[in-house]
Amino acid sequence: MKRSPVGDSTGTLRTPSSRLVDLLVPRAVFSYLGVQVVTTVSSFVTVPFLARVLGPGPWGLLLLAQALNTALVVLMEYGFTFTGSRAVARGQWHLSEGGGRVAGIYAARGLLGMIAVGVALAMLAVVPGFREQPLYLALALGWALAAGFGAWWYFLGRGELGRPAALAVTTRILATVAVFAFVRTPADGWMVLAAYGAASVIDSTVMAYWILRQQSPGPRPTVREVIGLLREGAPVFLQQAGGALVGAAGTLVLGGVATQAQVSFFGAGEKLSRAGRQVLNTVSRVLFPRMSALEAADPSQARASRVRLARIGVTIGILAAGLGFVLAPSLVRVLFGPGYEEAVPVIRVLLAAAPFMAVTDLFGTQGLLAGGRDRAFAGVALTVASLGVALSGVLSTRFAHLGMAAGVTLTEVAMATAMLLVWKRGAR
Repeated sequence: MKRSPVGDSTGTLRTPSSRLVDLLVPRAVFSYLGVQVVTTVSSFVTVPFLARVLGPGPWGLLLLAQALNTALVVLMEYGFTFTGSRAVARGQWHLSEGGGRVAGIYAARGLLGMIAVGVALAMLAVVPGFREQPLYLALALGWALAAGFGAWWYFLGRGELGRPAALAVTTRILATVAVFAFVRTPADGWMVLAAYGAASVIDSTVMAYWILRQQSPGPRPTVREVIGLLREGAPVFLQQAGGALVGAAGTLVLGGVATQAQVSFFGAGEKLSRAGRQVLNTVSRVLFPRMSALEAADPSQARASRVRLARIGVTIGILAAGLGFVLAPSLVRVLFGPGYEEAVPVIRVLLAAAPFMAVTDLFGTQGLLAGGRDRAFAGVALTVASLGVALSGVLSTRFAHLGMAAGVTLTEVAMATAMLLVWKRGAR
């Protein structure tokens, strides 16, 4: 039986295992999950505070800026978290020959950063709130550029998440403390963007330093090499971009057709939905390089493991959707306070997508992409996401925040269905 090497934390090679406990790599999961738990908790800790101090209008502007940041980070990452970590985990390059790959990814992100600046300038022309408060747009862009140069892909592939996780947790906590210390009036919302942007600058700078201590930068990448890396990451980017466009970037679309208060109603629900997505993405990013290696070594075991994980993921998703439906009024009352009652139906509609998100990840990212079916993955992601953006835009013009929520959920349902059908057709 063919075996594919996987790098361990010492840089040596080992063979993958089909056991779920080995696939999930508990130490790596807990390290990376710790970062996401702190990120999610800090976000929810600040939500009641910011919703009350800023009020629906100014908080809606902050949510617009955070949505732009999320979309631009997806652009800057460009799928390298998956394709880069896959290359490391499969042993396709080692410390002695990996400098070119590292330098190439940083060069590609420099190019993507220029595109991100162009996108931000376009948003300045389209979204009225940014024209009135351009500082919010500038800080959201700066935060995205800093986060985009992070090197999680490198440490995920090597399974060395202890130091990066500790660094990210520390900077995130310090940024959260700064928010509580300095935000005092509705005019102080920009300080939130500044605090978390500064944290990302520190994270990305220190990670780059750690990489340089392990290996030299390597030769300057050629244009052809950079283009090759962009082509390699394109399928993942299309799927990730689709999720951003129908999720966080839905806030931006809504910002062009609705009031800032209505943006805050959708943003409130989207924050809760994003928390679940962050947990899923955390497990997905740690699982992907291992599932990819197992797919190369033993496809039948990979399929069996994927089905078992799907059952677990869908069950958790159904429970989350049910709890969200029941607890939505209480969550709004506790987290957001008076004046946000219209966020209750938004939360219920968005959380209904939870089980479908699990299906999309396990049969799309962990199935098609991990199995090397990049073209099929990209085709499904691009087609469904494009239709979803159009549908969400139409619904939001008529039903505002609730229409956008319905469009996002319907897109998740379509994405999960398409990914599952395409995976099953290739698995026969």
